[in-house]
Amino acid sequence: SHVHTWAANFLTLHQHSRGLHGSVGEFGVWKGKLFLGMAGFAHPEEPLLAADWFTDATEEGYLKGFVANVRTYLGAAGLASTLIYQGNTMALSPKWFADHRLPLFRMLSVDAGHSQEAVLRDLNLAGCLIADGGVVIVDDFGFHVDSDWMGVNTAVYHFVLDQTRLVPFLYADNKLYLTTASHQEEYYNLLAAEEGVRCFSKDAHAGQFSLGNYKTCLFTSNFAYDCADAFLMRHRHDFARKGVALAPGEKGG
Repeated sequence: SHVHTWAANFLTLHQHSRGLHGSVGEFGVWKGKLFLGMAGFAHPEEPLLAADWFTDATEEGYLKGFVANVRTYLGAAGLASTLIYQGNTMALSPKWFADHRLPLFRMLSVDAGHSQEAVLRDLNLAGCLIADGGVVIVDDFGFHVDSDWMGVNTAVYHFVLDQTRLVPFLYADNKLYLTTASHQEEYYNLLAAEEGVRCFSKDAHAGQFSLGNYKTCLFTSNFAYDCADAFLMRHRHDFARKGVALAPGEKGG
C-alpha cells in the first residue's frame, strides 16, 4: 500500500532528526517492496537485514529476483550493506544477531510465517532486538484480512497484552506499528499533528479502533492516495539529501 511508503519515510525522518540510528530489516521480504521502502531512506551506515526462505514452487526460488531489485533500487552500496539470511526466521536468536554484529534495530518489519506460533516467536525476538524508540511493523494484521491469516491477529493480541515493552501507536491498511512504551506518546503526538490522520484517545468509544487500551492512530484509505503524496512532495528535499530524488508530480509508492 502506498501509505506504508509514507509511514516508513515519515518515521525515518523523525528518528534520524532525534539521533536514532540502527539496523533496518524485515523478517519475510518476498521480493522486497516494503524492504526497499524502508532501506531506501536508511542512513548509508545503517546495516540492512533481509531474512526469508527465498523459495517458491520453482527450483530457483526468488532470491535472485530480490537481489536484482536491491541492486536496481539501492545500487551496489545498498546491496553490500544488506545481510541476507536464507532460512526460517524461527531459527534466529539474539545470539545470531550479536555474532553478526548487528546493532539494535531502528525499524523492523515482521512478515514471515503467519501461524500464531511463528508470529509470536518473531514478535518476541523483535522485542529483544528493537532499540528504544524503534518501530516494529506487523504485516497482515486487521479485521478485513483473509481468514488464513487469523494467526497473526491472535499472536498480536497475546503479545500486546502479555508484555509491556512494545505497544501499538498506528494501524494502517493491514499493518500494525509498534514502538517501545517509553516512546508511544511521542509517536502518537507526532502523528496527531499530521493532516489526514485520526488519533483516538485511551477512552475511545466502542467501535473506534483500540488495542490494549493504548491511544492509537488510524490512516484511512483516502489518506494513502492524497496526503501521502503531499507529504512526499513537502519533504522531497529531505529525501534528496539521502540520495533519493523525487521529481515534481512523481509518486513515492
